[in-house]
Amino acid sequence: MLTMKRRVWAAASAAMMATTAFGAQAVLADKYPNGQVKVFNWGEYIDEDLIDEFEDEYGIEVIYDTFDTNEAMYPRVEADPSLYDVICPSDYMIEKMIQNDVLQEIDWDQITNKENIGEVYLKSCEGFDPGNKYCVPYTFGTVGILYNKELVDEDAVIDSWDVLWDETYKNDIIMQDSVIEEDVELSHVVLDKEVDITKGRKLIGQESYPLAISKGTKI
Repeated sequence: MLTMKRRVWAAASAAMMATTAFGAQAVLADKYPNGQVKVFNWGEYIDEDLIDEFEDEYGIEVIYDTFDTNEAMYPRVEADPSLYDVICPSDYMIEKMIQNDVLQEIDWDQITNKENIGEVYLKSCEGFDPGNKYCVPYTFGTVGILYNKELVDEDAVIDSWDVLWDETYKNDIIMQDSVIEEDVELSHVVLDKEVDITKGRKLIGQESYPLAISKGTKI
């Protein structure tokens, strides 16, 4: 008899849950009549108040997740590319994702405000996305180079990223809070902050595709 009561209670609970779920779905359908879009973006890249404004204006629910490095984002997307509708990687990572068949081509007929995108940015994207098939320019920024005047000849011209591959400064370039121990060989490697490379390691990238080491990595 106790078992029967449990079964009846379980059935009644299941019915209540189904009704509740159906009711919630109906409310969501009323609030977001145009469906849902899942976005994976860098943290703090947009004011999240804009998401509420977008949802109100277009009737689309935004599921918004963030990442802090391209290297943290990539394995999650590679494991299941269907998790997100829109992702915002950096240029070199877009190239890698294209090569590994992780991205879907963009239907430019759906980008109704394309005329608002500067041609210079579209052309720049062709360096890693020939034909602008997989990405739409979203943000643009610059990163500076800091150097110690006591370690660089006063006549030296430091005005280009090319200085990172200048043999004059071989093994003397390091990112903030990073440690490179003795007898380490690096070639075409870009380090994020707080990277620790232990003694005797050899890391070799390519000039057109530098090896990127993400923040907090110990090798």
